[in-house]
Amino acid sequence: MRSKAIISTTLLFALAGCAPSPETTVEDFYYAVAEGDAETAESLMSSKIRAMVPSSKLRASLAVQAERTRECGGISDLEVKRSDGDQIRSGTATLTYGGSCPPITEIV
Repeated sequence: MRSKAIISTTLLFALAGCAPSPETTVEDFYYAVAEGDAETAESLMSSKIRAMVPSSKLRASLAVQAERTRECGGISDLEVKRSDGDQIRSGTATLTYGGSCPPITEIV
């Protein structure tokens, strides 16, 4: 559960980072995790998160999520929706798996 919270929090901060678009950053993050590319996934996290959580813990959490994604048949669809507030951007990411696992929606 803690690893999911770290990843969800990371995605929230990734939306504020410098990227082609916040949606692309979130998509790139999920696909990197699914491919087991912890280095890329970690690079998409905000520097604040990387400073707060040791790389070894981030990568361990990412490995758990990568394994879950593999067990669920990989990603068949990923939909990212953004909502801009007055001072903070947020949104949701809905991940549909290729196997029998139910879709998940996370706040990002």
